[in-house]
Amino acid sequence: MEQFIGIDLHTNKFNCCFLDDQGNKEKKAFDFSEESLLEFYSHLDMNTYVMIEASTNSFAFYDLIKSKVLKVIVGNTYKLKLISFVDKKTDIIDAEKLAKYLKMQIRGGEPLVEEVYVPDTSIRNLRSLFATYLLIKKQTASTKNRIHALLKQHMRPFTRGSLAAKYIREKIKTIDLPSFVQAHLALLFNQLDFLEKQAEEVKTVILLEGNAYLKEIDVLTSMNGIGVFMALAFI
Repeated sequence: MEQFIGIDLHTNKFNCCFLDDQGNKEKKAFDFSEESLLEFYSHLDMNTYVMIEASTNSFAFYDLIKSKVLKVIVGNTYKLKLISFVDKKTDIIDAEKLAKYLKMQIRGGEPLVEEVYVPDTSIRNLRSLFATYLLIKKQTASTKNRIHALLKQHMRPFTRGSLAAKYIREKIKTIDLPSFVQAHLALLFNQLDFLEKQAEEVKTVILLEGNAYLKEIDVLTSMNGIGVFMALAFI
């Protein structure tokens, strides 16, 4: 007998709605403890279809159950928000909505909910690393902007772009400024050094993770202006 499960994921729990061929419905909540997950797994078999609303932990949950069921669909969050069975939105209603749409989709053979592509683990790792890298680069830019603003306030003509040069930074540290400004700049330069070191460390991890894509890197780097790091960003 085929089974259709809608799952509403949260940080520390997930709500499920189970539907079968006869229209029977059961709602249950589980957490991510080993005992609770084992109980949830006992409801799964190779006649089971599952739909999860796309969220931060959807892919990790997908990995947990993909080998235990016939099919797992990660649904596009935005598309799901456009259509609703009820006006009142609660967690358990969301799970039921997902289960009903899943059943209609499988039975009718028509894609009612857009399916999100689930990339393999190494691509997910690269995406996560690049997100961290970009965050650090933004923090680095903000720190440079603050240094530039502080220098500008005290009529010191250093451009924002010149702060990338180490010798300029050393020169700034030696100019005559009030002690509180020197202390302030020292803190900001320490932060800048730390952020730039972090960015290089993350970049190294990205390059190591990218070893799985040597063939793709070789193709992309054959084009002018594209290095290994940029190639991995494209990948």
